[in-house]
Amino acid sequence: MLRVELPHGGGMSKPVRATRKKVDPASVDATLIALVVLVAVGTLLFFVATFWRSPWGPPEAWGQFGDYLGGVINPVVGIVTALLVARTLSATRKEARSTRRQLRQQIELARNEVAIADAQRLLEGVLNTYYEVMKHREYDGAMDTRTNGVAGRNSQKFSHIFSSANLRKEVSDFVAATGPFPALFSDNWRAGAAEIIGLLKEISQACSDYEKLVGRKQYTDYFRRRVWPATDLLHAVGAIDEVLHASLTPAEMNMPPAP
Repeated sequence: MLRVELPHGGGMSKPVRATRKKVDPASVDATLIALVVLVAVGTLLFFVATFWRSPWGPPEAWGQFGDYLGGVINPVVGIVTALLVARTLSATRKEARSTRRQLRQQIELARNEVAIADAQRLLEGVLNTYYEVMKHREYDGAMDTRTNGVAGRNSQKFSHIFSSANLRKEVSDFVAATGPFPALFSDNWRAGAAEIIGLLKEISQACSDYEKLVGRKQYTDYFRRRVWPATDLLHAVGAIDEVLHASLTPAEMNMPPAP
């Protein structure tokens, strides 16, 4: 590690890590090629400087001259060629690793997109089933007659029961006045609305799975808002627990009241 003395806090020195400059591959290639050229030119100049006064000689002398040049230059060319081939192979391996990494990322992205699409279809399918049940099924559970207006709504379609603002107010007023509903009353609601409660649990789980894939709640809050009236009413009458109620509470319902 490189240490550089810097003025710091009364003459104290602090270590500074040396940074390596990135080598340009093109400059390496140019340097190796220039080395071959210099060796070839230098060998030729050395020969001329040494024997320039000698006669040219017969063809056999030229053959010896060629052997001399080849013997000096060929090893250098071979070494440079080996270095260039090794560098090319290294670059090819790096590119292959990078390509494999990108392919893995693309495959993972595609899998994630498929999983998100499947989660969306599941949410939409469960919500459609929920709407069908709300529209066509009736609540036939016996109600506690002590709850006045709440007790007079036997054998009504779920869509009428859970969309009734008056009923929710009656339930709220009852809880505020007397406390939680009796266990028998809650059991009757739990049995009568068992199909709705099962669908609410499915929607809660599907919302949780979708958020794990995407990492945000904006999309799933749409589904929570759709089932919020039933969720809140069933919680108020004691038919579902606090965990399910909290998991299906839209984000805006958790906002603190305005001052």
